[in-house]
Amino acid sequence: MAESDTASTAPAARPAQIGPEAIRQCGDGEGSVDVDGDGLSDATENCLGTSPYEADTDHDGLSDKAEITPLNFGGQNWYSDPLSADTNHDGLPDGTEWPTSAGGTAASWDPDGDGVPNPWDADNDGDGVADRDDLSPFSAMTPQASLNLRLWSQPSSGEYVYLTFQVRPANPDHLRYGAVRLDWPHDEDGTIRDLEDAGPNDDVVIYPLLEVLANTLPTETETAYYQITHLPNTDPRDQISISLYLVPAALAGG
Repeated sequence: MAESDTASTAPAARPAQIGPEAIRQCGDGEGSVDVDGDGLSDATENCLGTSPYEADTDHDGLSDKAEITPLNFGGQNWYSDPLSADTNHDGLPDGTEWPTSAGGTAASWDPDGDGVPNPWDADNDGDGVADRDDLSPFSAMTPQASLNLRLWSQPSSGEYVYLTFQVRPANPDHLRYGAVRLDWPHDEDGTIRDLEDAGPNDDVVIYPLLEVLANTLPTETETAYYQITHLPNTDPRDQISISLYLVPAALAGG
């Protein structure tokens, strides 16, 4: 028998069998049977493409039934995708963007009031930082000159307390300052000098800094490792500057 004939007689590949018998095509299953108990019959799920054996096919924390049920919001119907854990591909699973009142974990459908519910909004809080890059995607702050933070730890524990935060200039165009290399003209006398004329846009890089007033200074080792500079000042607290690092997506307008 020819090789092509042999291949044609091989059984077709079947999906992994989860239940007693895998039924995975439209028309299979009974309209009165709901094996996974998600509110959708097996017959319906086989036509939708969802699993009749899993109440949450895409494992995003929401049932298949909830995701195919339209959400009427702002005068229109919105449909989530039961086959994708992240309907709008913004980096947040649907379950974290649905409010607690609907089975998710978010505080509300639309925290920024732009008329677009979270699962379809790429910037839930409307702060100009895309959800996938935002450490706090459901809460935005108005621009302010300073921010006070109080951190508590057990002095005897000997453990460090790490704080991760994001800051953004009121004018987002200023974000580009930290990503541009500048050319310094030939200068033999100034504080900044260019004696080599090595080439354009390769002399000066501007790094954004955050000024911090702290009650306790880091050790010299920590200061060097984290690029922290101690600044003289008249405040009873110690003043330090910390280098900030740009989120690449911010420069691309994301």
